[in-house]
Amino acid sequence: MRALASIGAEGVDGLSDEPGSSNRNADVSAPTYPTDLHAFIGIIREEQRIYDAVLAELVRQCAVSMIERGQLLAEVRRRYAGMFRRIPLHVRNMHTELQAQRKLSARLAEELRRARETARDLAHGVDLVRAHDAEVAQRAGEAAHRIVRAVTAAEGADEVVREYRALYAMQRRRLETALSKAERDKSIWMDAATALAIRVGEEHGVRDLVKLQQEEEGRLRCAAKIAVLVSEANSRDMELVADQVARWKRQLIALSQRVVEEDKAGVEALSVMGKAMQAVLRGLEVNDPGVFAATHHPLLEVFYIRDARAAGEHLSDWLEVCSRVASRFTSDSYLALREDLLSARRLSDGWLESAIRLLNRNAQSTASARYGTMRDTLTRVARDVERWCDKLAARLAGEDGVASASVALQNQLEDRVAAYTAREGDLSLVEQERSAMRESLTTWGQLVGALRETLSNTTETEQAKIPSRIDSWLNRVQDQLSTDADARHEENARLHSAAVEWMVGLLVNIKSAALKPDDRRWDRAYHQLCHEITVFTANLMQDAGSIEMQADDGRDLREVTQ
Repeated sequence: MRALASIGAEGVDGLSDEPGSSNRNADVSAPTYPTDLHAFIGIIREEQRIYDAVLAELVRQCAVSMIERGQLLAEVRRRYAGMFRRIPLHVRNMHTELQAQRKLSARLAEELRRARETARDLAHGVDLVRAHDAEVAQRAGEAAHRIVRAVTAAEGADEVVREYRALYAMQRRRLETALSKAERDKSIWMDAATALAIRVGEEHGVRDLVKLQQEEEGRLRCAAKIAVLVSEANSRDMELVADQVARWKRQLIALSQRVVEEDKAGVEALSVMGKAMQAVLRGLEVNDPGVFAATHHPLLEVFYIRDARAAGEHLSDWLEVCSRVASRFTSDSYLALREDLLSARRLSDGWLESAIRLLNRNAQSTASARYGTMRDTLTRVARDVERWCDKLAARLAGEDGVASASVALQNQLEDRVAAYTAREGDLSLVEQERSAMRESLTTWGQLVGALRETLSNTTETEQAKIPSRIDSWLNRVQDQLSTDADARHEENARLHSAAVEWMVGLLVNIKSAALKPDDRRWDRAYHQLCHEITVFTANLMQDAGSIEMQADDGRDLREVTQ
């Protein structure tokens, strides 16, 4: 205590004037400390220097006579000095936490502002919905009354509808029965009339009618057989085309769907990566870079990228995403998909060739105009199919820029990851490195945006439209073939009925002596009928084209018919 007293007030005041210390009575609000917190830290430092000097003098004086007491005071001085060294660190951590809390509060304020705007928009939408609901409720009330009245009326109308339905079913059965009976009667009377006409012809010496009737029966059977063979040939070719189209659609749609799913997954991953790059870019833009040199507080890592370790973690994640996107161009799956596409192209060429062959044969028939239009439609569909396959091939090979952009981005990320891995992880990034990183992130963001835009242009539209167009085209061709087949059978039956009617009418007039020698009506009718049969036969031969026409007995139906 005597040693402490010997220092005196003047000694204490003189200690504050040591080299490296400032005057204790200095103004704490001087411009040296830009904030109140810095002024507080400055005061603590001045007090620490004063008390450190006092303790050092005490230790020196006590150590002269009492070594053990001097050692004890030295330990007290060391601990006291350590306490004062920790105070600025704690205060700086408090300052850092305040900065982080301000940053977080700013973000929360921005999110609250956006949430308030969203809530205002939602409230406006809710008001609109409520007004609409009120209007709909009013209409619903009116509609409910109308529905009650309609249901009441419908209850009485159901019985009427059931009665009408039963009556309609009964009438339909009667008509079907009457039609069937009329067809049978027609056939019976036609056969009877034909037999009677032949008998009358034989009695009156008109024996050529017998031969004419036999020739007509033979013509009817031959024409019907040719029409059946033409229909069967068209049906076989149509079934072949439909089967080839079905196999082609299954394979190409499966391939296209797989590519579309990979494209969508790539777009989603690249979108997440682009947002992460923007966040890291904001984290590199620090207004006060010296804040990193002062502390390693963990709260700063939420808002800023301060060292190679933090940047390397983000780069590794991005490299993994970019590798997944680029793997489709470097892995073995690309070869398998390419083989599937080549197989689909071969199937496409096969069914297109079969369809064109079918249309070309029918384009030479009497309905050439309609089949020519269908052939033009098929040509346009073939071009769309070719563009679809080309787009898939370009996407698989990366010729649309996806491969080059993804590989370039992957290489740049690998180089940067390797550079950051080779250095110490906790070494802070200097301003030059941060500036280079910001430039790289800007370039990478542009590459990611271009990749995302290219991958968004998928083949999903072609996958939905082109098969539907092909199905519609197949249905039109099938309907046209069925219509032509029905028309041939109906025309053949009409000509046969006309021939029988002419023969019966002629013989009836002969028997009743109503036929006059100068009556040329029957000759004109005969020549008109022969002309129609000739035209029908020519059209039938034209429809047959190159189809093999052979009867059951081996004769050529073309020669027999003509």
